[in-house]
Order: sequence, then structure tokens, then C-alpha cells
Amino acid sequence: SDATLMMGTWRLVAALWMILLCSCTDRQRLNPLDPEGAVASDLALQALAGDQVVSLRWDCTRYTDVTGVRLLRREADDPELPLTTAPLARGITEFDDRQVRNGVTYEYALALQIEGEGERRLDPAVRATPGSEIVWAADRTSGLLWRVTADGRTAWFAQGRFAAISGVAVDPVDRSCWVSDQYARGVARVSTAGDLDFHRTPGREPALLALDPESRRGWLVDRGRQEVCWWSLDRTTDTLALSVADARFAEPVALAPAEGGCWIADRSAGRVLFWSPDGRRLSFENLDRPVALAAGSGQVWVLTAGGDRLLRLGPDGATELTLPLTGGLALAWEPASGRLFIQTESEVLALGTDGALLARWTGFAAGRSLALSGRAGSVWVATANWLWKVSAGGETLARLGGFSGLLGVAVTASGS
Repeated sequence: SDATLMMGTWRLVAALWMILLCSCTDRQRLNPLDPEGAVASDLALQALAGDQVVSLRWDCTRYTDVTGVRLLRREADDPELPLTTAPLARGITEFDDRQVRNGVTYEYALALQIEGEGERRLDPAVRATPGSEIVWAADRTSGLLWRVTADGRTAWFAQGRFAAISGVAVDPVDRSCWVSDQYARGVARVSTAGDLDFHRTPGREPALLALDPESRRGWLVDRGRQEVCWWSLDRTTDTLALSVADARFAEPVALAPAEGGCWIADRSAGRVLFWSPDGRRLSFENLDRPVALAAGSGQVWVLTAGGDRLLRLGPDGATELTLPLTGGLALAWEPASGRLFIQTESEVLALGTDGALLARWTGFAAGRSLALSGRAGSVWVATANWLWKVSAGGETLARLGGFSGLLGVAVTASGS
């Protein structure tokens, strides 16, 4: 029968494959330059895009017949040229290319010097676009915090594992990332080099997290007590010294620090409150299920009605704008250009401050959060399993996958 014939064919293929494997010498299986051998993963060239630098990494130290390496670079349609005048020693495994410009895409390749064989260039080449962004992605399912490259093509490292990531925010001053861990009852600061400092919050369940770089305050929602707390970013100890905002909340769901205080959205109570440690207060009552905030310049933008309506709140009162969408999940504001960005389950919309639709980007299934990179001008969009970098004009610059359940993305840039 056809099924019996197919099964016999597969058995023959499997047998021939095993004969081929067994006939290979150890050197053939280990030598990535042999066309019949497997390419070792340690020889895969990595190009990590940073601010005015591309960091290249590889490792050929276990191949004794490799006497040196050359790094090749191509820009646009220019010829491929070596980065150094002489080959690098076999024991070298990294090189920082600082002769680059932010926003320009470069293509890199690795060429090995083989004893008795000459030079062999390895494929494939890899691309990198340096930039000023520092990008952090928090994966709640895996419990890992990733530092992503500026071009969004790969990641520098992952730090964790956190028991239950519940909030993530970046400090533009030192570009470190803060993560709240509800189950471990604490918050952690991770430097751009990957160093982690954990600060306990005894008796509290830290959830939402937001930072104010100007006042040097961090803001935190205690999910267990439904309280909002703050602390000094510059005076931290093993146990975090939290101060509690003297206001009652039923269900605080969003924080937006501004002007030394913080805007707080209380969904169940239908309220948005501005609270400051210096005694300033401004409250808006009888709102329909506020879910997201974006603040600055003495006002705050609020998604209400479960994400179907948009309000602008300030000292002059409340103004409602008509939305060309339903189900808004996240909100970001760029005061310099006057653009608002709203994320839904499947799309991102750019609006003017009058509510006019400027752009509509689709194709983002299972949306989670979005972040703006300041003067770099890009929008970062986190979905459940993907992180996207999108230009101001809506072009997809990069899409990084492999996440198991993103909670959010936090971004800053030099000069932001």
C-alpha cells in the first residue's frame, strides 16, 4: 500500500542518515568549515547594537586549527572591508566597533584563518543598527527581564528569574531598570551591565511601578493593601523605605508620575487623583472605569469606559475626545510632537491632541504595552510573544520573538 511504501522510504532515509553520521570523524562534526559538518553555535557571530557602538561576539577557542580571525563589515552597497588591519588572535572572542553612526545599518561577517587552508568566510552575515535607545522587556511567564539591543534584533542578556513580575520601569538618569515582584515582595534594580540589587518590601505585595526621574521618586502600588507608596531612587537599602500616600483607593490600576507627584487611576472608584508629597491634590470623580494614564505639562490623558473613551484632565477640568477605536489597553504621550499613541488588542493608533487620527498600525495580536523612546522617535510595542520596533512613520524596523508571556516594555534614550 502507499502507507507501507512511505514507511519503508522513511526507514531507508533514516538508515542512510545514521550511516552518514557514523562515518564522519569527530573533527568533521566539530569543524564548522567542513561543508558536510554541522556549524557550531559558538561560532555564530553576534552583533549587539548599542549607542554609537556595535559589540561583536564569537568564540572559536576550541578549534586548534584556527590561527586567527578577521571581522568584515559592509555599509549599504559599499564593499565588504576588514575592521582591523591584522587578524585577531584565536583567543579573542569580542570586539567593539565604535566607528559607526546611530541609525545606520551595518552588516558583519566572520572570517577564520585556518592552518594549512587559508581563510574561510562564515555565513550568514548579521546586521546591526546602533542607536541611543536602552530597551527593557519583562517576561512574566518565564520570570526574566531582558535588556534588548537598540535595534530590537536581539538581546544583550536576561536577568531573573523573578517569581511574579508585576511592574517594570526605566530610570533615564542611569538607564537602569526597576522591576516589582509581587510574590517575592520586593523590587529589583538591574543595571545596564546586568548587576541586580533586590530591595525587600516586607508585608507588601508590589504591583504597578513607575519612576519620576526629575523628583527622583519611585511610585508603587501595593496590591494587597490597595495603597500607593513612594520612595527615593537615590536612597535605597536592602529593605525599601516606603512612604504611603494618605489617600484611599479601591483598585489603583495606573500610575503616571509628573511634577513631583503622581496621577493615580482608581478603576473601581471611578476616580483619577493627582497626589504629591508636598500636599498638592487634584481629584476627578465619577469617571467610568479608568484603565490607563499618560501625564505631563500639568495635565493627564485618561482612557476610560474600559478603554473606549479618552479624556484630558487638568486644572481647567475635563475634556472628552472622540476615539476611532474600542478596547484601548495602553496609552503613551509625546509632548514634543503632540502625538498620543493608544494600543488595543490588535493595533496601535497615533492621534493628535484634538483626537484626529494620524496613523493606524495593525497586525499586533495580543497587545500588552507600548513605550516611546523620546527623541529617537520610535515606538516599541509589546505583545504576548513579540517585541516590535516601529518608526514614527509606521515602518516595522524589527520584530523580536521567543518570549513566553511579555508583561511590558520600558524604553529610554540618550538626551530624553
